[in-house]
Amino acid sequence: MAVETLKEGIEITATDGDVITFKIQVDTDNNKYIVVPTSEVLSNGSKTFVPTSPVFDNDTWQQTFNYFNIDDTGREKLQTQLNDAATKASTLYNFPPPAWSKPGAADPFDNSPANANQTNQPSPTGIQGLLEDVGESLATGGGTQPNIIDTVTNLGGVFDPNNIKAIGTNDKYKAGFSGSKLLVYPLALKGSTLETHRDTCVISMFNYVAPNQDEFFTSDSKIFEKGLTDSSNLYNDSKGRLKEGLGKVILPMPQSFEEKREVQYGEDTMNTLAAGVTQDVLQNQGQYLAAGGFGGLVGAGVGFLTGSGGNSSIGIGGIGGAARAMIGAKALVTGIQGLTTEGNQSGKALLNSVMSSNILQAAGINVSAETILARGAGIVPNPNMELLFRSPLLRNFGLAYRLTARSKSEAKEIREIIRFFKQGMSPRNSSTGNNFFIKTPNVFGVEFKTTDNKRNISLPKFKVCALRGFSTDYSPDKMWAAYDDGQPVSVTIVLEFGELTPIYSGDFENLPEDDIGY
Repeated sequence: MAVETLKEGIEITATDGDVITFKIQVDTDNNKYIVVPTSEVLSNGSKTFVPTSPVFDNDTWQQTFNYFNIDDTGREKLQTQLNDAATKASTLYNFPPPAWSKPGAADPFDNSPANANQTNQPSPTGIQGLLEDVGESLATGGGTQPNIIDTVTNLGGVFDPNNIKAIGTNDKYKAGFSGSKLLVYPLALKGSTLETHRDTCVISMFNYVAPNQDEFFTSDSKIFEKGLTDSSNLYNDSKGRLKEGLGKVILPMPQSFEEKREVQYGEDTMNTLAAGVTQDVLQNQGQYLAAGGFGGLVGAGVGFLTGSGGNSSIGIGGIGGAARAMIGAKALVTGIQGLTTEGNQSGKALLNSVMSSNILQAAGINVSAETILARGAGIVPNPNMELLFRSPLLRNFGLAYRLTARSKSEAKEIREIIRFFKQGMSPRNSSTGNNFFIKTPNVFGVEFKTTDNKRNISLPKFKVCALRGFSTDYSPDKMWAAYDDGQPVSVTIVLEFGELTPIYSGDFENLPEDDIGY
């Protein structure tokens, strides 16, 4: 079918003030005309969901045309546009114009399904009549019943994925910071030569940007081909996720600092029978699919299951019992054939113990194959134990400081520093009164600087972090000591950071050889 668009952008105003836009198409192979709604803008200016089914098809106005509450004037306007398009198509494609487009033709709305509910037809009686009355009431909103048609057609673009992206924009949540702050302790570091004679720790704060918003809401992001973008790289791009700085705090070096790096490994075992069947499955998947009924497996689909700890894993879900039995039979035959080859005494012994165990269990006697081998021959199946890499672990670290106020100005600076971290690590609530969601807190960058204000290559480099914990002790000497205005003489703070992304070997590639790196 070759479909060509004859007219588009045809706007018709409905009786409720909504503006519906239509396009007219023609099937050039069959001389068939189609009118399709493309958008609907409500009277309040918002765009709503529009059904994609034609309102004119097979030379007839369809029942779906009534969804839009268009009066006779609007119908006539749309019919005129359709007649003009048909005349144009007759010239372009050299086929006769349809009867309904010729001057003097009967009003096509008179006998169309769109007007069927306006004809004087006898009302059905009995149960059938009751059911039809209820159906009409639900569809048209009669009485106190909900209007299903209006509900479905006025979903307000709920299926537009950009709704999710838009709700997270900054202007929907209270920022808490009007500009970029610069806080320093001790104050002597501010505008002083001390800055060039003292090692410092610089902690910068940034607005959080979701890691996959561009990929999730862009249809051509090619996740199936390339996977998700390495968000750790985005954090190293000042034009990407760190584009909105909210301030920084300059502190001396912490009183203590310890780095701990970990990755996750786990023990894994696989006996000879399982390994052999696995090898056969990997090399002959088509045969196993055929054994289980390929259609049944496809129908089961791929299920995305939530594992422990919130990790995502992929698995085949819902394979029927018959398919499982056939696949199991195929695997059993493979195992038997592999273990019973000529001269394979060990394989026969393993198969003997496995089959004996299965027979005993069928009889209600729970004796494992391992028990049979251990008690009978003093041997156990080789588990082929291996420590396998599972995943990287995110790095956590803490910084501890004692802040002593030596002046009222320095006391004020300390208070602002404490608030900077406490407010920055707090989630943002709504600024519009809509409390459906809360927004992720701000994120932080931590960098150690040398006396010449360069990164200290003798200490670790950090990726962007979340401030996971912040504690303040207002009486660190275990007794209250304060100035006349109530300002504690000293406070201790502990900042507990956690990096947002793992550290990879490639992160070290562009660093100098004498740089300790991450």
